[in-house]
Amino acid sequence: LAAYAAVAALLAGGVVLVPAAVQALLARQGALASPVLLLALRRARFARQTASATVAGVVASLALSVAITVMVASFRDAVTVWLDSVLPADLYARTGASSGDASTLPPTLLAQVARLPGVQRVVGSRNVPLVIAPQQPAVTLLARPLGDNPANALPLLGDAQPAKAGETGVWISEPAAALHHWQIGHVLHLRLPGRPVAEPATAVRVRGVWRDYARQFGAIAIDAADYQRITGDLRVNDLALWLAPGANAADVQAALRQVAGPDHPLEVASTATLRATSLSIFDRSFAVTVYL
Repeated sequence: LAAYAAVAALLAGGVVLVPAAVQALLARQGALASPVLLLALRRARFARQTASATVAGVVASLALSVAITVMVASFRDAVTVWLDSVLPADLYARTGASSGDASTLPPTLLAQVARLPGVQRVVGSRNVPLVIAPQQPAVTLLARPLGDNPANALPLLGDAQPAKAGETGVWISEPAAALHHWQIGHVLHLRLPGRPVAEPATAVRVRGVWRDYARQFGAIAIDAADYQRITGDLRVNDLALWLAPGANAADVQAALRQVAGPDHPLEVASTATLRATSLSIFDRSFAVTVYL
């Protein structure tokens, strides 16, 4: 409010009152013989019209600046809230390999990490690319423990559809819903890895939509128990670790890399580092918008 009042004072003092001051000065001018002075006088008599255009331009510029500022700040706040939801753990680790089977971790590693000093809880997730349509990029299938209430693990938009007996439920991200025109209640037929080609695709029902800013081509979340039951694939790509009170994060990271060994190089980062990196990418992405 103080900023708006300051802008109003500047407009009133610097623009609106200028024509009145000019007109008062012009009322005292005498005869002018110089053509240059006559042209200047003629120009000054239109100060009121010039001020009107100036005020309109300043107000329009101010409105646009405020709108852009509110938009960027609102979006940044939404990303911050989203990060709070998707980064609940203290440490995150993923395989450093680029692709293929080398980019996965053995299922036995979860039990080994859970026994490390300073680790209170560890959760693994599996990321698999799925081709839904040949003309579209692959979506990411996220197999992670979702529990009885997926809203605790995913930033859902609205309420989830209740589970139906005998059906496998999945949750789709906003980009996936937009790109493939999926809605809650739709039945999807997914060609999951490990399934024989001769067998039909696995039918799953969309139970909800969740907000995802990390994967622009869409993602499908499925409970890890359902994924492992259907595919028999017990491997993981990512680890989320909750540390015990008083545990040293650096010591846990060193022990984690030692347990994984040289055959499974890990990239480990704290939640604070991931948040700072994500917001830095956001700020760089909107830097031009802010400057404009």
